[in-house]
Amino acid sequence: MTTCLNWAIYHTILMSITKSGQKYLSHLNQIHTRVANRILNLSTTNKGIYLKLGQYLGNLDKVVPWEFTKVLGVLQDSAPPIDYEDIKTVIEEDLGLKPKEIFELFNKNSIAAASLAQVHKAKLVTGQTVAVKIQYPFLRSQSSWDLWVLSHIINLCNYLMIKNDYKEVDLLKIFNTWTSTLVEELDFEREVANAEATRLLFKGHPHLAIPKFYEDYCSQRLIVMDFM
Repeated sequence: MTTCLNWAIYHTILMSITKSGQKYLSHLNQIHTRVANRILNLSTTNKGIYLKLGQYLGNLDKVVPWEFTKVLGVLQDSAPPIDYEDIKTVIEEDLGLKPKEIFELFNKNSIAAASLAQVHKAKLVTGQTVAVKIQYPFLRSQSSWDLWVLSHIINLCNYLMIKNDYKEVDLLKIFNTWTSTLVEELDFEREVANAEATRLLFKGHPHLAIPKFYEDYCSQRLIVMDFM
């Protein structure tokens, strides 16, 4: 629906205006802003990889209109968290333990939330203060379907752009690059391994600190590390 509405705006309004002059530029600015706000609403409503895609588009300042980067830029700093009761299932499913068996204290209010996960401050039963990064539980079941839907939307948008002689941007190439990165980011064990590799590479460096990871409590969807 969002794709259809956005295309209708570009097609019906811009096609009726001469593609030159201040009037055209003014209309183009307004339309880019309206479309960007629709994408923002779609990203924050559906969350997950839609939020990740919104963040990605907001970073493509060399590709997308500047109105997109301005509107979608709000997604870079924060994302709406989900309730603790909905996210604690990741701990229980991945570790086979109740949170109270692992943590002496657990702050149910997240201290940070992003597109794929949120972070809580906690204290292990062994006494260490830790940061707990938990992937949103719906991503595993939802991401494959969402990527399938998005690939068809991108293919349609690419076709419409080429049909209307706008060939400067290859949306499918951008989407495929983003997808390959996303698949890696969904595996938190890869993140832990990369951090440990970085620790070895910069061993003894006075200006770099990498937290300790508690690998018994880490999984593809969960990271427990020293709070820094």
